[in-house]
Amino acid sequence: MKARLYKIHRILSLIVFIPVILWSLSGILHPVMANWFRIQPAERFLKQAPFEADSSRLSPQDVCQLNQIDAFQNIKMVYVDQKEHYQVKTDNQLQYFDTHDATELMDGDKLYAQFLARYYVGDTVSPINNVELITEYTGQYKVINRLLPVYKVSFEREDGMDVYVETSSSGLGTMNDKYRKSYLWLFSNFHNWDFLGKNVWVKSTAILLFSISVFITGILGLIIYWKNWKTFRLQKKKNPNLTLRKRHRKISLATSIFLLAFAFSGGFHTFMKYDSIRLNDYEPSISFSSQDFKVPLSAIMEQSGPISKMGIVNYQGNPFFRIQDTAKHSSPKYYSVLNGQEIPGADRNYAVQRAAQILAADENDVLETEPIFKYNHEYGFINKRLPVWKVTFKSNPDKSCYIETASGIPGAIVDASDQLEGASFSFLHKYHMLDFMGKGWRDLLLSLAAFSLVVISLTGFAIWMKVRKKQKTKSQVSS
Repeated sequence: MKARLYKIHRILSLIVFIPVILWSLSGILHPVMANWFRIQPAERFLKQAPFEADSSRLSPQDVCQLNQIDAFQNIKMVYVDQKEHYQVKTDNQLQYFDTHDATELMDGDKLYAQFLARYYVGDTVSPINNVELITEYTGQYKVINRLLPVYKVSFEREDGMDVYVETSSSGLGTMNDKYRKSYLWLFSNFHNWDFLGKNVWVKSTAILLFSISVFITGILGLIIYWKNWKTFRLQKKKNPNLTLRKRHRKISLATSIFLLAFAFSGGFHTFMKYDSIRLNDYEPSISFSSQDFKVPLSAIMEQSGPISKMGIVNYQGNPFFRIQDTAKHSSPKYYSVLNGQEIPGADRNYAVQRAAQILAADENDVLETEPIFKYNHEYGFINKRLPVWKVTFKSNPDKSCYIETASGIPGAIVDASDQLEGASFSFLHKYHMLDFMGKGWRDLLLSLAAFSLVVISLTGFAIWMKVRKKQKTKSQVSS
């Protein structure tokens, strides 16, 4: 029985040797890049000047009629190089029209992407090499960045900076310089195994099988030690033939918790990817008619005062202006386009409406609603969208939908299994339970834990090589 356990442990160790080395080295690289090569944007969110009441500003319906736009999906107000424009979404395309003379800004979406990229990177002078629309996640723009579609704006700079921006929300996806691009290539191939292609099922299955193998290898190692600990204690301390085995055994015993934690949380994280969803697919698909707009925007602004953002939403089957004033953390106001009437509490109700549509729930079955203005342990920075409403229904109290009412898109959909996986990955894979020590110390300990796996893998491999060489020599002598 003991011999069989040793044999299985040895075979599995050889099978997972390369994956463990790749995962561990790339795992060490992650905190190194996060601490030493972190890119700090000039701004994380767009802060633009408020839109004041202006009698010379054309209404959205006038601009649409002048440009023969009968139907649209949304209209927002933005600044492009400090000049006011209506951003009109038609057939999933964004067009830009001057708010005062209704002239269209040619290539407006690309120009706005360049404006946003310069704003977030804090660079107004460097030439821009290329502006490319990205509609799928890539090795350099990963699913963790959430926002899609985005523009990749490439600067002609020594650091090779690329900035990814979503023009529909004016949001920042991510920023990559030449060092981060190299790191992403290494991490994508060594840790996420992107070399296996884009097929999620194939890649996830391979990673999951190797993760299970690593976990079983660790368990077998502990069983072998438990069954033989008395024998190990009686072995001569100064026996040179056993020195390498003893080192491997001691290091493995001390660091087995890291191996098992990494393998379990990594496998669990990969398993959940089989059922992963694309949150951007939940964007509301509805069209408004410019003929429905009876109240000019100027009349709305007389009620609301200066505004920071505006948009059009389908609230309870009717189009409404969604107006965000300049007060911090104030709730957006909803005004009917038919008569200009404000509906109190509509932002919360719209979040419930969208969550019910997404989760196929009853709007009257709400258990809890909560406005979220900043990231927390449950709704983190990786979710990108803020502010959002957390909505939970009585029919499924373990599932929460975080709705960004500005877009109608969920920032996250979390159920009990997602919460369990999130906690597993956060604590067992990224060591966030050590956040109280500070990010630098936490990442240092994480790197040391990953490096310990390299050590036990190399010592185990060295033992196998030594045994193999000894067997080969014995075979040559006997022959």
